[in-house]
Amino acid sequence: MSGSKVGIGQLEVVDLSIFDDKKDELFKDLEALKNEGDRHSVLLLLTDITNEGSQLLVVSDEPQKIADAFNTTLEDRQAWLPKVLSRKKQVVPFLEKAFR
Repeated sequence: MSGSKVGIGQLEVVDLSIFDDKKDELFKDLEALKNEGDRHSVLLLLTDITNEGSQLLVVSDEPQKIADAFNTTLEDRQAWLPKVLSRKKQVVPFLEKAFR
């Protein structure tokens, strides 16, 4: 995105609570992916298809840029994005604007 490498992953589940005790491990993996790939940011969407939204996990050189792209606030590198179910339609376009 405008010269910055950004990784975006997504897991679709029916209950986000299965990740409650795995988030520390997920963040370690996201940090490793960011560093190994020399990426600006790595994001993981944990998409709850029942509640129609995604928990966004963020590891970034500029976390505020990511938060601003979605008009949200990150708490502990996370944010709930209501009604966000599609990476291609509801995530990538907002990030592209933020990285211009």
